[in-house]
Amino acid sequence: MRPPAEADAEAIAKLVIARDIADIGEPDYTLADLRDEWTAAEFDLATDAVVVEEHSRIRGYAALRGHEALIAVDEERRGEGIGTALRGWAESRAREKGLTTLHQYAGDRNTAAREHLTAAGYERERSYWRMELELEGDETPPPPPKGYALRPVDLQADAGDLYIVNEAAFSGNADYEPESKAHFGDEHLRGHNLRPELSIVATREHRIAGFAVVRDHGNRVAYVDLLAVHPDHAGRGLGSALLRGAFAGAARAGFRSGRLGVASDNPNAIRLYARTGMTQRWRVDSYALHL
Repeated sequence: MRPPAEADAEAIAKLVIARDIADIGEPDYTLADLRDEWTAAEFDLATDAVVVEEHSRIRGYAALRGHEALIAVDEERRGEGIGTALRGWAESRAREKGLTTLHQYAGDRNTAAREHLTAAGYERERSYWRMELELEGDETPPPPPKGYALRPVDLQADAGDLYIVNEAAFSGNADYEPESKAHFGDEHLRGHNLRPELSIVATREHRIAGFAVVRDHGNRVAYVDLLAVHPDHAGRGLGSALLRGAFAGAARAGFRSGRLGVASDNPNAIRLYARTGMTQRWRVDSYALHL
């Protein structure tokens, strides 16, 4: 076990992608995603990630990303203790960083991972569903609620307000974890596949009331990374207008599928997405250990 080096990036990405395919049926990770994580302001490659190497081959990888641990083990080496060692490292590093809770995820096809985490004292919190909608190129979104306007996001000018709206919108959710402005920017506003021209904000009297951040997931898939409405403006149809507006813009740009993630204990969001016609594609289960 050792810290990863830049030369390991491609092998690590292949390992995580293979784990995705086995656990949820398709890749949900790329080499570019890995590089985004490694260059984040609050991530130190020397201390926040490790690999398990066997005869110059990467057999396992773990990274601490905020309050979450990403752990992947080569299918050929499962059941040999690599996952246990990586989990132990992640828990130790989380304690060093002062975290009180550590989260890990298990795909809906990975029964062994769920059993492993439960036996290690983790408690299942909720599921996260990947939902999708087939997009039509000529879709015309409904207008925003009266008194509101939609416009493309201005990453430089809007960043501070987006962070404020995000924290206010999600602070009441059961899975809310406070994050710094720097982490928010790295996680949501600086990714390699961010599409700012398709991301939109809703304004009222020139103040941002909500926003939708869109990414290009490849294969003509538009992914709504964040959809947030400030509580002061909730219940007026603004979330629906933002979602439909983002998907309509993506459809006009040639995307054929719109996707996003939602927590199973967020009924308001689930109802919104169901009304839009979205259906579940796959799920991961979230487990937490109180350190």
